[in-house]
Amino acid sequence: MVTGDEATCAEARELLGPGLVTVSVKRGLSRYSARQIAPARARQLIEEGAKRTLSNLRAVEPYDPGRHCAVEVEFMTTDALDEYRSKAGVEVTGPLTSSPVQTTGGRPGSSSTSERARPRRFCRRPTPATLSAHG
Repeated sequence: MVTGDEATCAEARELLGPGLVTVSVKRGLSRYSARQIAPARARQLIEEGAKRTLSNLRAVEPYDPGRHCAVEVEFMTTDALDEYRSKAGVEVTGPLTSSPVQTTGGRPGSSSTSERARPRRFCRRPTPATLSAHG
């Protein structure tokens, strides 16, 4: 089950299939505004969606992006990316993108070298929901 705005629900159905139960509780109007369903109604819709989900646990296969999958996050502004520039385990890969850094061996803090994760399969699903960069 996925709940969120209309765009999030549409992306989730596209990724996981039409059997996925989604509950849209708002519609984005712009980067900073949305038309929301009243909280009491949203809770009711989410509860109904959860009941539908639990009534058919085989409607959607579990999502498996594959092993060695790297996620690249695309930010909307460079200042949002700045917060992550000095974080351990994150590499800035472009003017608006970052990717996790993976160690090639050993334990954290050992003398192993670090490098950008080299994924067998690259899974790029950059959405505002992936990593909240807008506050």
